[in-house]
Amino acid sequence: MTNEGSDEGDRAIRILVADDSQLICRQACNILNQQDDMRAEPCSDPAQALATVARFRPDVILQDVYMGDASGLDLLREYKNRPDTAKAAVIMFSGDEDSALREAAVAAGACDYLLKSDAAQALVPMVRKHAPA
Repeated sequence: MTNEGSDEGDRAIRILVADDSQLICRQACNILNQQDDMRAEPCSDPAQALATVARFRPDVILQDVYMGDASGLDLLREYKNRPDTAKAAVIMFSGDEDSALREAAVAAGACDYLLKSDAAQALVPMVRKHAPA
């Protein structure tokens, strides 16, 4: 089975947006999908995050720190321990400005930390910065 435009999708930067808020997932995906060279997919269910990553094979994962009862840091560690996702750039995404949380995210393997309040302006440049060449 083939998808129309799959060649374009293969060249695009693939971004998984994992946030338990469907609204935030949609907003972030809308921002990213406005770019000709980006293809974003939402995942608002932490129980489905690993399966979605395995199916979608993103270059960049925008991972919420707090996903309801799930820990985004635990998911980050899972991504980094799996051969199929270990090389994906993971940007932790949060409304929490706590510097200790930022440091914990980077120590766990995140390449960056984005505040939700800065997403409208900083999301696209940050994804470009960490996407593979």
